[in-house]
Amino acid sequence: MAMFSVEQEKFGKYTKIVLKNLINDELIAFIPDFGANIIEMKLHCGDKLCSILDGYDTSLELLTHQYFKNAKLSPFPNRIRDGRYRFNGNDFQLPLNNSVEHHALHGFIWNRKFELVDTDVRDDRAVATLRIDYDGLVAGYPFPFRMELQYALNLHEGFRCTTKIKNTGTEKMPIGDGWHPYFKMNGHITDFIIEMPPSDLLELDERLIPTGRLLKVEEQERFLNIGESDIDQCYKIQKNGSICNTKLCNSKTGCRVYLWQETGAKKYNYIQVYVPPSRQSIAIEPMSCAPNAYNNNQGLIVLEPGESFQAAYGIYYKNEPIKQVISR
Repeated sequence: MAMFSVEQEKFGKYTKIVLKNLINDELIAFIPDFGANIIEMKLHCGDKLCSILDGYDTSLELLTHQYFKNAKLSPFPNRIRDGRYRFNGNDFQLPLNNSVEHHALHGFIWNRKFELVDTDVRDDRAVATLRIDYDGLVAGYPFPFRMELQYALNLHEGFRCTTKIKNTGTEKMPIGDGWHPYFKMNGHITDFIIEMPPSDLLELDERLIPTGRLLKVEEQERFLNIGESDIDQCYKIQKNGSICNTKLCNSKTGCRVYLWQETGAKKYNYIQVYVPPSRQSIAIEPMSCAPNAYNNNQGLIVLEPGESFQAAYGIYYKNEPIKQVISR
């Protein structure tokens, strides 16, 4: 009997691709035609099947795309101040899509059409490979590239996304990448506890742009009891060159997952934590660079023609308790 499948279903005017474990009902569902957005994820937390992400129930909700839920963030995550930057001796102006803060926000891949180029079903996994070729025609970003995403649902490892970005132009290009998952975990964020990895907090100004100062995060400050807190802050991971884990727990239901990310040179060395105004979920975002990286160079990756960036992140369950909690 097959353990995994790749299925296609209608989702309004879109086609939804579902990677499914046929034995335990774990699944990942995404929309290739809308930024490869992951609209649903269910993983087992012990003996419970947990709806991990705050996704989209209808195509109309997806089109509204509130708070960039579960979006792929490229060719930059987070903010570029006033949409302006200077690179390789030239000045560029990106479109502004953040009216309150007057910034360019989260790149422009989040709603573009990806091509589903391959699927692979084995005894221990289901994998889908998606591709997009950017032509360099967005104002302020004349750097063509190819992006490939490999989404995998694994028997013992949960969800994994491997991202590859290749400079297909003739000039070197600046690049940043990230993902904007919103976690709900069958509950409300007032019951959520986050255990951050060893990291430093980026000091931000009133427009949420880094000042250049890093604030030391003490051991006891790594445990965030969300409660009624409003959070929009960025962390730089202290130890890189290995897998970094951020632990998230729903203290009421016991659902507990890890968001992991590869760190090191040209990997995901930053984490953004954000509570949206709706307070229905919380975003924990793996990122390759800091906010405003095109200007401050914090984590900025520069690719030569033909050069590629490749890194991975994912989500899995582990039966391990939160060690300590403080209010924030």
